[in-house]
Amino acid sequence: MSHETPDHSIDRKLLEAALPDRSGFDIEDQFQCYAFMWLQFECCACGRTEMFEDADYPGLRWIVAAASRARRDGWRLAPWSADGVLDGRLQCPECSRGKSP
Repeated sequence: MSHETPDHSIDRKLLEAALPDRSGFDIEDQFQCYAFMWLQFECCACGRTEMFEDADYPGLRWIVAAASRARRDGWRLAPWSADGVLDGRLQCPECSRGKSP
């Protein structure tokens, strides 16, 4: 089953401008950046969505926890490219088995 998702590319310069105070936030962590931008994880292959019930929590601490949980659960996301773009084609654990993002 194919699922069409909107363009989830992230430009690093844009993200840095949106986050002037990054205390506790690791801009090198692509999962944290994805969570910050979309407040959820959505698989580009099947459309599975993982919502974060604590996304309205003030500050950025929920992002660190959500990113760690997604990585631990097996979600796959490519690292930042050399030119500062994050390809946001995220894959859920089921769709990413045996595949690279």
